[in-house]
Amino acid sequence: MSKPEWHHKFTFLFIPGANQSTRRLRFAAYWLFLFPLVLAVLILMLFVWQMDVHKRFTSTISFLRSEISSQEMQYADLKKEKDETIQQLEHDMLRLSEQTEQFMEQMEAVKQLEEELRNHAMLKGGKSSGLTILGEEASSATHPVQIQAAMTPQMPSRHLSTSWKEWTNVHYESLKQATEEASMLTTSLQDAKQQLDNQLKRLQATPSVWPTRTRRITSTYGYRKDPFTGVVRFHQGLDIDGEAGDPIYATANGVVEAAGYSSSQGHYIILSHGYGLQTTYMHLSSRLVKEGESVQKGSTIGKMGSTGRSTGTHLHYEVHQSGRIQNPAAYLP
Repeated sequence: MSKPEWHHKFTFLFIPGANQSTRRLRFAAYWLFLFPLVLAVLILMLFVWQMDVHKRFTSTISFLRSEISSQEMQYADLKKEKDETIQQLEHDMLRLSEQTEQFMEQMEAVKQLEEELRNHAMLKGGKSSGLTILGEEASSATHPVQIQAAMTPQMPSRHLSTSWKEWTNVHYESLKQATEEASMLTTSLQDAKQQLDNQLKRLQATPSVWPTRTRRITSTYGYRKDPFTGVVRFHQGLDIDGEAGDPIYATANGVVEAAGYSSSQGHYIILSHGYGLQTTYMHLSSRLVKEGESVQKGSTIGKMGSTGRSTGTHLHYEVHQSGRIQNPAAYLP
């Protein structure tokens, strides 16, 4: 039986040159078909690998380009945002300068108000009763004109440079000084307000209005003949004429210390106003307040009458200061 064709042998002779031995290479016939096939498969695999590498390389380049484009857009947005921020900072600084100037003007107005409050708070003796608003050092340390002069540097360029930093530092120091002075003014004005409140409270507690509708005084404060005995005696208050049933008014804010009836005083009311002040109302026809009740200046506390040791309808009105009898006329307008 003959062998298949692919089992035939092929011989290749290699003749390198003269005086050299010949070399032979024998291989089966099927290698003539198998070798090209293997070579083709290898070339195909190499091609596929190259295509895959090219595809991934292309994809990487596309991704990198997309990232670069995104970074460029972000950079452009960031640059735009920074420019807008710088513009906003410049605008805010300009507003800060204007607001600082307005603040200094307002503080000057507050100083004038403080001076007026101090003048209004002066006591009768001409002393401010410890109302020290600002010492000389505080009032002269940071005058608004000095601070305003310190705030006059030119607006810096659009770049955040040293000049910008210096400019902001100047305004910061100016506002810091202004804030400290405003704090001192606030404290002093609070003290002034407290003193004014105290003085107002004392004024409200000081008898200063008429206790009756009428102003007809029938018997003054001082020595007089007793209408019952004819003996000269000291009259401790004022007798004010009026009609029976006329309202009797509290002459100052206070508290009803006593309200009752006696054979000599008739229906009477004693008001305590604080600060050692007391007022007494006698010969009333009726009482409209009770002990411990608070009353306001000008409020009705009773009705005029002629009860007790009295010769006719009238009000006997007394004022006491720290237990000593006072002339009520000195407290009447």
